[in-house]
Amino acid sequence: MSRTNKRKRPAAPGVAPAPPAAEEPRPQRRPLVQRRMERIENAPGYGNAAPWSVRGVLTLYALMLVLNLPVAAIAQRLEGAPNYLTAAVSPDVFLFLLYALLAMPGARRLAGEPRSMRPLESISAGALMYLLYYGVANLVANLIPGGPHSDNLAQVAEVGLGAVAGGAIGAVLFPLLYRRLWMPRLPGARGPRP
Repeated sequence: MSRTNKRKRPAAPGVAPAPPAAEEPRPQRRPLVQRRMERIENAPGYGNAAPWSVRGVLTLYALMLVLNLPVAAIAQRLEGAPNYLTAAVSPDVFLFLLYALLAMPGARRLAGEPRSMRPLESISAGALMYLLYYGVANLVANLIPGGPHSDNLAQVAEVGLGAVAGGAIGAVLFPLLYRRLWMPRLPGARGPRP
């Protein structure tokens, strides 16, 4: 007979039943993927949640750049870029938007943000960062006489530094634009924007 099929015997008359054995508490493990939806509270007086802080969006951008480093090594091999720096400076736009989605949970933890970004919010933050990343990189490239040559690492580094600075400007601008464009006031709400 197995342990689960044993029947309890009634206690003999006049004998107190033995107390049940205390089971050892199991340690609670946190699942890797949470299956419940996170409730996002609206900012007081607004029809939407408050944006992430500038620190949180800059952390997101830094993690996106870190994610780009190993992908640039693979892209250099597959696409035949002349050197690693050239591959690292010119990420693909779709990969850049994917980096925003992948880096968001880690950025939330590192920056201590109270809520997760919604997927469309992450993609729009990544798109703004990419637009300024690419725009400033092109501006710096046009300032170099004769244009940058991929064999000249100093010129590629100048373009890369300009691109990183442009993406950081996009990260700083995102919370400000979010407040102005995506935070509708509720009817009758007064006061300053959060």
